Amino acid sequence: MSFGKNLQFLRKMGNGMKEKFDKNIISCFEREYEVDGVWHMDVYIAVE
Repeated sequence: MSFGKNLQFLRKMGNGMKEKFDKNIISCFEREYEVDGVWHMDVYIAVE
C-alpha cells in the first residue's frame, strides 16, 4: 500500500485523524522485515 493509499485510509477510517506536518519529524516511513520467510511491512504515519 502506498503512502497515498494509507493516508486515504486514515482519512476515511481513522476517526478524523489528520497527518501531522512538522519539519522536526518524519511524517511517514516504512519498515520492512522478514519473519520465517514471510516479508512484512509496517507503515508509520504521524498524526495530529
